[in-house]
Amino acid sequence: MTRTTRVRAWIFLLVLLPAPLLAQEESADDADDDGLHNTWFPGEFAVAPLRAAPLEVRLGGGVFATERDIEDSIDGSNLEAQVAVGLRIPVVRFQEEAPGRPTIELGFEVGVFSRFFMQSMEKEQIDTDYRVGVPLGIQYGMWDFRLTLLHVSSHFGDDYLDDNPQEVFQISREGFELLLGVRPGFDGRIYVGGDLNLGRSEDFTGTGRPGDPLVIFTTVEKWAVRFGAEWDPTQWGEKRIAPFAAADFEITEFTERIASHVVAGAAFRISTVRLLLNMEFHEGPSPMGQFRTVDERWIGANLTVEL
Repeated sequence: MTRTTRVRAWIFLLVLLPAPLLAQEESADDADDDGLHNTWFPGEFAVAPLRAAPLEVRLGGGVFATERDIEDSIDGSNLEAQVAVGLRIPVVRFQEEAPGRPTIELGFEVGVFSRFFMQSMEKEQIDTDYRVGVPLGIQYGMWDFRLTLLHVSSHFGDDYLDDNPQEVFQISREGFELLLGVRPGFDGRIYVGGDLNLGRSEDFTGTGRPGDPLVIFTTVEKWAVRFGAEWDPTQWGEKRIAPFAAADFEITEFTERIASHVVAGAAFRISTVRLLLNMEFHEGPSPMGQFRTVDERWIGANLTVEL
């Protein structure tokens, strides 16, 4: 299946997805004895996003001192910036939590993550990752479950390629992302999860001429495993201003090394908006798709806005 065909299939799926949901919608007058009914656009996800996962959809940006282990490229110590522009929308909540019944919801998310090299005149764009997902969330008591139908793709920046000519491979995947978390009562969450990529882009080397055979290979890993912990009193507690901390660890099929990402800072809840100002530290394979086998380290400051 070509990339264009996959994109069309995603659009077709997203257009048709609301149809069966609309057929199930009930009004408040038709609610059952427990007062349970479908709620459209409930305003907030029951399953909170991950605090420290680098490619979790969010709105924010940061500046980092970065070191990257790569030859003939932007290596050594650099000042870089990242901008994350994303939107997460809970589309429908099938039922609220009640005795013996969990909260069940379905949503939509789209995010763009761009990295820029700040020490050049052009402030060249290094890499941009795109994420589109349809998350199904279930929350019951202290348990969180999220299964996301996911598309992710990654692209080098044009300015980066102009200054660093190299062979470019197609990096895109479709699959499922799983999260299973437990909130044991300390205003935090412990979780495990991972990715299973079923649709993975392929690339080739060689010209296909005799003596130079065409070699087709897969450019995206098949699986990833993640685990982590979070403490966030303004998310799971009653505080409006409080410190928070989170750590996320991931290993993929291609790297076989753990990528560690740690954040710590302060969160402020103002009406329905949360502001998170934090320091970040990363060690291990890069979260950027085009550099996923390259080790990098960074430390810096980041601001996230949750609407």
